[in-house]
Amino acid sequence: MRWYHWMLTVLLVAMVYKIWFAKASLLADRSHEITYREIREVSGLVASARNEGALWVHNDGSRTLRLYLLSADGILKRRFRFKAYRTEDFEDIALHAEGDRSYLYIGDIGDNWGRRKAVRILRVQEPRLTDSIRDIRVDSVFLRYPDGSRDAEAMLVDPVSRDLYIISKREDQPHVYRSKLRFSGKDTLEMKLVSRLNLSGTGVLRWVTAADISPDGMQVLVRTYGNVFHWKRKPGESLEEMFSREPVTVSHTSEIQGEAIGFSRNGKGFYTASEGRTPSLNYNRIRR
Repeated sequence: MRWYHWMLTVLLVAMVYKIWFAKASLLADRSHEITYREIREVSGLVASARNEGALWVHNDGSRTLRLYLLSADGILKRRFRFKAYRTEDFEDIALHAEGDRSYLYIGDIGDNWGRRKAVRILRVQEPRLTDSIRDIRVDSVFLRYPDGSRDAEAMLVDPVSRDLYIISKREDQPHVYRSKLRFSGKDTLEMKLVSRLNLSGTGVLRWVTAADISPDGMQVLVRTYGNVFHWKRKPGESLEEMFSREPVTVSHTSEIQGEAIGFSRNGKGFYTASEGRTPSLNYNRIRR
C-alpha cells in the first residue's frame, strides 16, 4: 500500500470514530472529557461519600496505586499516589461506608493468563480532598478462588451484608464469588462460588468488565462490552437470590472498550468511562 493510501485509510478511520463518538455522546444525559494526561485507561470508578459530587477513578493495570479524585464534569481535583503498594493488575474500585467513615476497596484482581494463585484487595480509608496522604491507612487481604484461577474486572461491596463480591470476566455464565473481609490477619481467605449470571450477548460482548452496587444496597449494575445490566433487590433478599433472576438491560452511552461503571450517590443514575487519550466521562439516568 502506497503511503498516501495508508494516510487516507487512517483519516477515514479517524472520521468514522469521530462521528461514532459524536452520536454516542448524544445518548448520555451528560458527557465530558477527562483531560488529565495520566488518566487514559479508566478501569475503576465509584462516587465519593466524603467529597460531595466527586468521583474516584483509577487506571487499568497500574503497578503503583494511584487514585484520582474528579469532579462530575471530569476535572481533576486531586491525585493520590501510594508508593509503597505495588501490585499486579488493578481492575475495579468499590466503596463502603461504616458510620462516620467510608472505605475504598481497590481490586487487584486482573489475571489475563489465569496464573495467579491469589488476588489482592486493598482497603483505603477514604480521604477528603484536603487530607494528607501520610494520615491515610491502607490495609490489604489476599483472596483465593475455590475452583482455580480466574480473570476478573468487576467487584462490589454489599452495604447490607458487608461481604465482597467478585464477578469473573470470560465465562459464558460469569461466576459470582463472595468473601468476608478480614484485614486483621495475614492468611489468604478462600472465596465461595455463590451464583452464575445469565447475561445476553455473544463472545467478547458478554465479557464482564465492571460492577457496582447503589449506596443503599438495593440496586446492582453489571457492565459487559455490549450491555449494562440492572437488578433491583427486594427487601430482605441476598445478592445471591437477586442474581438468580434475569436482569434488565438499561440504555447507556456506547464507548470503545468501556470498563468502568459507578452509581451516583442518589442511585438515580450511573457514570461510565472509556479509554483513550481524552476518555469520556458519561452520566446516564436509569431508565428501565
